[in-house]
Amino acid sequence: MSSPQFQRKVHRARRALEAVGHAYPHAWRQFDGFRRQRGQPNFDWPDWCYMPIAGGYAVVSGGGDRRVPFAHADHPAIMTALGAWRMTQGIYRFDPALLPALLETPLEGDIPVEHLQRLPEWCVYVDLAAADLAPGLHGAWMHMEYDVNTRMPEFRVVLDCARDPRQPFAADGVHALALPLAGSIEDSLRALERSARHQAEHAGMPWSAETVEGLQRSRDIFEPLLSLALYLCADADITRRGKPEMPRNPAPVRSGRQWLLHPAAGPVEWDVGVRIGAALRAAYQREETGQPAAPTGRHVRPHVRRAHWHTILSGPRKREDGTEIPATERQRELRWMPPIPVAVEDYDTLPATVRPVR
Repeated sequence: MSSPQFQRKVHRARRALEAVGHAYPHAWRQFDGFRRQRGQPNFDWPDWCYMPIAGGYAVVSGGGDRRVPFAHADHPAIMTALGAWRMTQGIYRFDPALLPALLETPLEGDIPVEHLQRLPEWCVYVDLAAADLAPGLHGAWMHMEYDVNTRMPEFRVVLDCARDPRQPFAADGVHALALPLAGSIEDSLRALERSARHQAEHAGMPWSAETVEGLQRSRDIFEPLLSLALYLCADADITRRGKPEMPRNPAPVRSGRQWLLHPAAGPVEWDVGVRIGAALRAAYQREETGQPAAPTGRHVRPHVRRAHWHTILSGPRKREDGTEIPATERQRELRWMPPIPVAVEDYDTLPATVRPVR
């Protein structure tokens, strides 16, 4: 009797990537060519962006003065996101206690948009199966975009809502959202409506109550996803197979006279917030049972402090000549303050990740 054959399960994000590559078989080779041209006048972008959407638009349209048909309007954004994700194929799963706390954290205060330039990889796929953000939402690709014409950054999200991941371009497939970034995160969210109005006018579409409702739905999804992205940018509590390890973009490899970037062989799964998640569960249990937060005999008044984002200054305060370094020139770190009655045990001992912005 022959042994049963087991088919290896392929993650839906990988299925979508394969489908995009099949629909546009020369896309990844063209992306490599665009990156080799990077640095030319009016065709350059920062290191935190793998490929501007202008590259995806050129592939979908066929290049030159050709335009993308309206029916394929989402294709450049989807292709660019998955093309960036192809290089690392990181799949991020947040701890079950940490995920809802982050999703409910308001984006208030002066959170500089530059923090989003510190994503651990060019594009990340966040598993949202446990989040109740939208019907049929399985996950989201998140990446940074750089408009080569306006030289403005954008935070981009591609929602994975497909019933069949092998049909990413279907009506119920994946959907692209964009947030132009300027000033703080709060400023950018306020500017979202102005940007949407401008795009509607440019496309000759009416600004209606249905449009406003759709914009609000987009914002209701955008805000919690921004919190997840900011956490990936600000915290080092990322593990793989139980061991601390930092994800990173691939390094160029020399091949003859060229330097090449090789894509990941397959998906790489990362666990996010295992330690802080365990601390949150312990804090919630203490609050429910009325136990003290530490062996001091004191009981904490039953309440849960609202989670919030906090930006702190770090690094030296003075130069070698003794003069003060202005706050605007010092390194800023983003910390997520959890929703607990008292400080999380050992939370301050968790290392903060500072990724230089270039």
